[in-house]
Amino acid sequence: TLISYNSLPRFPATTRDMAVAVAIDAPVGDMVRVARVAAGELLESIELFDIYTGDKIEAGLKSVAISFVYRHAERTLTDEEVTEAHNRVFAELETKFAAVLRK
Repeated sequence: TLISYNSLPRFPATTRDMAVAVAIDAPVGDMVRVARVAAGELLESIELFDIYTGDKIEAGLKSVAISFVYRHAERTLTDEEVTEAHNRVFAELETKFAAVLRK
């Protein structure tokens, strides 16, 4: 049996969450795929952590919350780099799924 190991990252990760309101029939799997591509090479991982429908959101909509972990293998990322990647994600979700940022 072969056991493979990955070295521990030398540089810190930055985690950002995003919650958007979209049409109730918007395909969440497609949203995650679009977000992954839009985030680019700085994205280390992405995780859907909440889908909410109920009285705290407008009828016909659902809230989708996604967590993003950004990291560079050779240096610490700047806040501006992470913000730029995160803004690209929202722009794509807004364009493709009519997403509205929830606060």
